Amino acid sequence: MSHGILITTEEIEEAAIVFNVGNDAHIECLENIVYLHWVETKEKVQDLIDTFAECVDVLINDIWTDIYAPHEKGGKVVLPDEEYFCCRYILATI
Repeated sequence: MSHGILITTEEIEEAAIVFNVGNDAHIECLENIVYLHWVETKEKVQDLIDTFAECVDVLINDIWTDIYAPHEKGGKVVLPDEEYFCCRYILATI
């Protein structure tokens, strides 16, 4: 039996508020996961890294990088010298 993902507009709006995304975001729906995508400044991404934000990936050198996982292993995400980064947040999974 196939299971679907149910997500409300309120959940999307709450995530957009948490990350201060505004109207410049989009939703990506895959088979087992739904992401909120947006573009962020290097300073804001560094703040997300420094506050150990969970469920957030940043596109670094064309690879989606989980910014929380390295912290669990005693490491740290190092951002390249770019002004803006694509970010995504896991809204829901199966």
